[in-house]
Amino acid sequence: MARKHRGVLVGLVLGAALALPLAGQRTWIVDSANGPGTDYLDIDAAYAAAGVGDTLVVRPGNGMPYDLPAAITRSIRIVAPGPSPVPVRQRCYVQSVPRGDIVVLDNMDFSTESYNAFAAVSGCPGLVIMSRMYASPFVVGGAGTVLNSDRVVLTRFRNYLFGGPALRGVDSNVWVIDSDVRPYYSSGQPAIGLLGGTQFTATTARRRTTWLIGSRIEGGIPHPNGLTGPDSGVVVSHCDLLIAGRSTILGCAECGAGTVCPSNPLSRRYPSIRRSSYSPPDPRASWLVRDPNTTLDNCVWPSVGELVREFPAVLPGEAIRGQPQSILTCGPTNSIVAVFASFVHGEEPVKLSVGDVWLDPYLVVAIGNAAVATDRTATLHTTIPTWLKLGDVLVYQATSLSPSGQWEISQPGFAVVRDP
Repeated sequence: MARKHRGVLVGLVLGAALALPLAGQRTWIVDSANGPGTDYLDIDAAYAAAGVGDTLVVRPGNGMPYDLPAAITRSIRIVAPGPSPVPVRQRCYVQSVPRGDIVVLDNMDFSTESYNAFAAVSGCPGLVIMSRMYASPFVVGGAGTVLNSDRVVLTRFRNYLFGGPALRGVDSNVWVIDSDVRPYYSSGQPAIGLLGGTQFTATTARRRTTWLIGSRIEGGIPHPNGLTGPDSGVVVSHCDLLIAGRSTILGCAECGAGTVCPSNPLSRRYPSIRRSSYSPPDPRASWLVRDPNTTLDNCVWPSVGELVREFPAVLPGEAIRGQPQSILTCGPTNSIVAVFASFVHGEEPVKLSVGDVWLDPYLVVAIGNAAVATDRTATLHTTIPTWLKLGDVLVYQATSLSPSGQWEISQPGFAVVRDP
């Protein structure tokens, strides 16, 4: 069994008073019921008045959907800090966010409208974090779409689109963390389609990558009218796909007769992962690197370019002020894992040979360390202080040390601070 350790984020919080700029950062209260302390009745009006780096705290209000801004183009945090999402309507466009800026959207439900409600990120060099975003089966055209963006994080993303794909990435780096993405009905498209992952600038090829960390991705179920066909959980083309953190990827069940997985003729499901193939081999071809703890209900097709190896990973629980937080970590067999945390910042990660460092180098706290159990996991614990600001985003990374002496850094995990 893994040893369990406890820590407190006190050092992180005390250091924040010195490390984080206070000028120009203000919290605005949005409440459609106009309760005590309300600044604005709707989100779009509050966004128009807010400055760069401000936080909009959105209360449940009268229960009616809030209007979103026509476009979010600058550093802002819009958070509904309670356990339940606030209903929103209109399309949520995040576009042209400058490099170094951070946009955080947390705890919104797009299920109140039947058409044309979705989250779209386009042309963003900056960091975009979408946390606890929901879309029901009845959001037609409600796909999450990421276009031409450098760092987009979807954490605790729940998208059950009517038809597919439920999430689409084009020429972007995307992190899908602790999320559940699946079409309610398949319409001949995948749950996730990752396209156009290579872009050439002068003579240098820029690879694009999508990371699936601790997530469940499913191709949906066949449509009852029998006119639309199923597809894989993930389809990837010209883009690298890395899977870690005990993810599950399921292909859609078959509508009609015939085989659907070339490497498994008896299968009644489409491949879990379908990759573009090239003949002769194309240097732009998609690479798949996955942890052996990944659950696949069917084949990866074609398997050329697939690499199976053990990854470290970190999946923090929700950061609820004043309450304990559990942090699930994964590491290579027989390894020791350690978890560190800091506030998220907008600068590009520091690139090391053992992985990219997302932590703020000026403000890092060690949560603890543990030996992984036989299932290659360990759970650590901390307590979220009550004086953290609503909308603060904590970023976590795990490091692993294998018996062979190999040291690695995980992809990041995120938790937006909220109230009970």
